Amino acid sequence: MTSFELPGRQPPNAAGPTDLGVLSVDSPLDLGHIILVSLDGAPLSTSGSMLLQVMTEERNTDWKQRNQIDTGTYLVRNIGRDPWRYKAPEGDVRLTRDDAGELTVTPLDLNGYPREAMGNADNMSLRDDTVYYWIHR
Repeated sequence: MTSFELPGRQPPNAAGPTDLGVLSVDSPLDLGHIILVSLDGAPLSTSGSMLLQVMTEERNTDWKQRNQIDTGTYLVRNIGRDPWRYKAPEGDVRLTRDDAGELTVTPLDLNGYPREAMGNADNMSLRDDTVYYWIHR
């Protein structure tokens, strides 16, 4: 797992792509979360089956808050209910491996079922309705 801090840069990607070793992320969003895991037990640098998960800001349906101007905090007025809603992911992700162009990217629905393949892993444009991607040979 790779973690990083980018002191003095808000949002982190405002200056361009962020290199995370085996992958690069370029997104205009202020807040994002990305995880790439090997599904076959091999290192990410050689794995033939990986799961990419992306997430943005999320909230319960009907969440209500009131901003407290003087303190920079907010007061929760209603914690909401299911289902959770999230801001649509956007941006580009690419694997930096030499064989990235040979790996297929298949978007998965929220239950993990495959949709139609969308190309290869050397340049993936995130879909606004997808948070899981299966990257495979």
